[in-house]
Amino acid sequence: MGIRPLAREEYDALPKDIKGIYDKLGPGLIGIHYTLKKFPPTTQEVYDEYRKFYELWKKNKAKAYWKYSKAFFSNKLRGKVPSK
Repeated sequence: MGIRPLAREEYDALPKDIKGIYDKLGPGLIGIHYTLKKFPPTTQEVYDEYRKFYELWKKNKAKAYWKYSKAFFSNKLRGKVPSK
């Protein structure tokens, strides 16, 4: 879970706090945007979710990964996550 690997231009376009989260967590296997109830989410919704994930991650890493993995698989089963 976490932020997917980004191209340099995409990284440079991130808000400063999101860059800090990216730098701290590194890229993940599943993009957080796939865990949101609404797909595709707006850019602001994705940034807000990065912040929520990071706050939970700082308190309890296992819980953060469990919660977001569960949301991803739930969305995947309901067909809300594209295959590619």
